[in-house]
Amino acid sequence: MNLNSIASLINLLNIKRVGPQKVRSLVSAHKNPAEVFSLSTHEICAVDGVDLKTAWAIRKAVHYDFGLAEVEKAQRLGVELITFWDDEYPFLLRKMYDPPVILYRKGQPLKKKKTVLLWWEAELQLPTVEK
Repeated sequence: MNLNSIASLINLLNIKRVGPQKVRSLVSAHKNPAEVFSLSTHEICAVDGVDLKTAWAIRKAVHYDFGLAEVEKAQRLGVELITFWDDEYPFLLRKMYDPPVILYRKGQPLKKKKTVLLWWEAELQLPTVEK
């Protein structure tokens, strides 16, 4: 995926009510992430799992430069951005429930025999146990 498309993915992920599953649905339906911002509310709602409030949030989203700045920062730091649709995306991660849309990788990938994947999600919440 090209850098502008990755920047659009990052911008989509930063809209309230839009998470990885909705981004995957939108991109699967329309192929180009940047195209999603130019769709009508009706066209956005036609995508499976996207309701009217989410469509409004996407339509009202300011085309801010956060996504492009994130891509440029990754390039400066030597970090490779791998999207869910790239061949390098780990097969087993793709099969899990609600996988991340973008992975950040720095350095060389490990050999397949010894592959370990670690990722961090900003909004991860662990269940609490009450006694």
